[in-house]
Amino acid sequence: MNEFTVDELKECLENLFTKVKERDYEGSAIKAAGRCFYEYEPVMNDGPTEKVVCSLIIGKLIADSNNKSIYIGQYNIVKEAINKAVNSYSEFELSEEEKKEVILLAQEIGQKIDGLTIEYDPNAK
Repeated sequence: MNEFTVDELKECLENLFTKVKERDYEGSAIKAAGRCFYEYEPVMNDGPTEKVVCSLIIGKLIADSNNKSIYIGQYNIVKEAINKAVNSYSEFELSEEEKKEVILLAQEIGQKIDGLTIEYDPNAK
């Protein structure tokens, strides 16, 4: 990750998520998360490290929200990111400290995500 640090990505995604959740989506965390995935797609396409880190951060935002539901597509992306973070972290273009941070984040989300309600309806809140 040449352009961003993990902390910079986290701050930017948290700001976007919080802003659009209330302003544009009437408090819907899964719709705000969808917007984050859309807005950060160019960053996520920069490489596997960026995709995993962004997906984990967005997964944490969903898991920590008061809505407690996630779209099936978002769930699949976050679960894949968790698996890659835990199993392939040595391949990430991160400092050792950032690798540890990403692994801890993946483990935290892994414990929370399966407790979320999976939504199949795109109109779910």
